[in-house]
Amino acid sequence: MQNKASEDGTMMSFREISTYLRSHKDIVEGELYVGSDHIVALDSAPFFRLIPNNPRNVSFDAARLVLIRKGSCDITIGPMKFNCRPGDIVFINSGVVVNDDEVDKNTKLEGFAVSKSLLIKSFGGRLPELLLAPDMCFCVHPNSKERHVLKQIFHTLYSLSQLSEATNEAICSLIVSAYCFVEALHKQNFNLDGMYKSRNKLVAEQFIRLVNNHAKHQHELDFYASKLCLTPHYLGMIVKRETNITAKEWIDNTLIVQIQSELKYTNNSLKVIASDFDFISLSAFCKFYKRKTGHTARSYRMKRNE
Repeated sequence: MQNKASEDGTMMSFREISTYLRSHKDIVEGELYVGSDHIVALDSAPFFRLIPNNPRNVSFDAARLVLIRKGSCDITIGPMKFNCRPGDIVFINSGVVVNDDEVDKNTKLEGFAVSKSLLIKSFGGRLPELLLAPDMCFCVHPNSKERHVLKQIFHTLYSLSQLSEATNEAICSLIVSAYCFVEALHKQNFNLDGMYKSRNKLVAEQFIRLVNNHAKHQHELDFYASKLCLTPHYLGMIVKRETNITAKEWIDNTLIVQIQSELKYTNNSLKVIASDFDFISLSAFCKFYKRKTGHTARSYRMKRNE
């Protein structure tokens, strides 16, 4: 079962998520690692339900991949309801709004949640198809061998994340392995090429792929419209209708995530980053970042190790 739905709701940043869970770890059943850019749970109660106002009409800056070990979870996203049972793998992409859920009190799961910035870092700036759709979510039932593989990845990632000597590269490799494996399972279960998609839906998906590939150097809507042989106004109308986010917001938000990845995972100076991202000056770069995030690029970098 899969669905791609987009609803209005409140977005919670990964920083807000991790800060809240870190301060409430003592009430979480099972094992829970909470880092600055990823969370790993083993034999745990559904930890996202501890967050205030969750789940109704709240979306998270976190892609979630979990295996239901015990109990049940019925998740409502847009017009679709996912009936998740033991052995099911559930994927909810970053930004998806969960409208409601019903979770059995005995439900236990294993899996992880990853910030978009770490996903971009893990995949070298090029996200796979599974993570490109901004409203992708699905539930599949793998066989016992497939479940065993995924459980091993979760357990290794949990152990690795707690080692002080663990490198970002090692953690990123496991995250990539998990998503590539689940993407393969997803393709086995859903014949995406045979699914009907409206022209507008296809245009929106093509736009998002272009933004993912070119946002670093192409900051204006005109570039993407020309690539799709559409006027900027018409492209903007399609993207807004299909995703509930304006085309310019897609470009700017993707650009911000990529910039934050540079700030967090490299030691490049702000001047070098501004040049790499084709800003006309350091001043223009700093003003853009402050306007979009509410804080300076320098302050974000200072807090990266918190």
